Amino acid sequence: MNTENSKETIAEKENLAEADVPSWLKNLQENSWELELLISGGAVFTLIQLPAFFFSWITSVRMLTSLPGFSVYLILGIFGIKILTNGFILHLILRAYWLAMVCLNFVFPSGIRKKAGKLAFPFRNRHVEGDLRDLIMRVDKICGLVIFSSISSAILLLANLMLMGLLIFLISALETISSGLVVEPLNYFMLTLVWLMVLYIADLLSFGFFRKLKYFAVIIYPVFFLYDAITFRRFYERPLVFFGSNVKKGSFYLGAGIFAAFTIFTVYGTVFRTLAWKNPFDFREYRFAMTPDNPGMNFRHYADEADWPDRQIVFIPTKIIQNNFLMVNVTYVKGMDPLIFASAKSDSMRFLNNILEISINDSVYKNVRWYSRWEKETDHIGVSAAIPIGHLPNGPHLLQVACPDLPDEKYRKLIKESGRTFFEIPFWKDVF
Repeated sequence: MNTENSKETIAEKENLAEADVPSWLKNLQENSWELELLISGGAVFTLIQLPAFFFSWITSVRMLTSLPGFSVYLILGIFGIKILTNGFILHLILRAYWLAMVCLNFVFPSGIRKKAGKLAFPFRNRHVEGDLRDLIMRVDKICGLVIFSSISSAILLLANLMLMGLLIFLISALETISSGLVVEPLNYFMLTLVWLMVLYIADLLSFGFFRKLKYFAVIIYPVFFLYDAITFRRFYERPLVFFGSNVKKGSFYLGAGIFAAFTIFTVYGTVFRTLAWKNPFDFREYRFAMTPDNPGMNFRHYADEADWPDRQIVFIPTKIIQNNFLMVNVTYVKGMDPLIFASAKSDSMRFLNNILEISINDSVYKNVRWYSRWEKETDHIGVSAAIPIGHLPNGPHLLQVACPDLPDEKYRKLIKESGRTFFEIPFWKDVF
């Protein structure tokens, strides 16, 4: 009896809430599918092209600022783009299905014919009468949930990306400040900030679960209050509370889990080449055992094969050199600053070419003349040198660009810590 009364009360509240809805808003809700299709179609067209732009932008930022956590930003940025892209694609598919049912219901307004619905044992047909109106309404509501979930997920990811960026910047600054000091307390502090951020994101995904714990809420309140301010939570909190208080949690988490798994798969397919990850569908066992000693021909070392975001710091024009000069290009990135600083005692003597040494086939080239280089329509600047190779015979050769051995102890320590002091680029001379 109490259950029936509660159902009646809920129904009465819903009827009252519906009666309070302004006519313009009700009309917009009933006819929003046209606007949704327009937005989804335009968004999909734009978003499909966005990963390449984002990769170029994040690579440029990394080159200019020595961005820590580059891989994290790249993955999460692409993840946000893919959430929107896949969400809008799913919305378009559902809207197309919805529109097809609307058309079918219009063509056959009398509904299902009972005779046509009979099936032989052991099959059982649950659809023996009625039309498609209930299903049309159900799919219509799912479309609304999909488009809201996609857009809100991207906004939340962007907000938490800002929080993560601030924490990475803070951790990097603390590491710089604490250089040469006792850093154990700072390490614990940094680790605490990171784990609190993980807890904050978990609370967000669980619709405020940790904020509802009576005594635990008092402990986390100061940090969560700060994180709320950083992520501008006040601007999107009300829709989230509205959504979380009405949606069926089990169905939502099941659907969100399937969607997230598919999105992670598409993200992996986008970034695995850039980050040198393994292709999940490549089952070859000797993928990294092509030759015993010879260096690989990475396409990023050749300007005619790689666009500027994909190029390595050191690159040459092409694999086949058909003249007696080899143009070697080195791009200046923020990470080179400590080496350049340690390469000389005064600012007037600190130059990029100080930390570059060129050799071909183990023969070191002395007195190389370097020239400043600016690339057209990009942020790439650096130096270039034309290396004479007229004395080399036709055939394969190996270019090495390394850091020279300088007397400064700080410079040598930086070289040792970097772990990689040279680039190897194979090329072929073919001059007749």
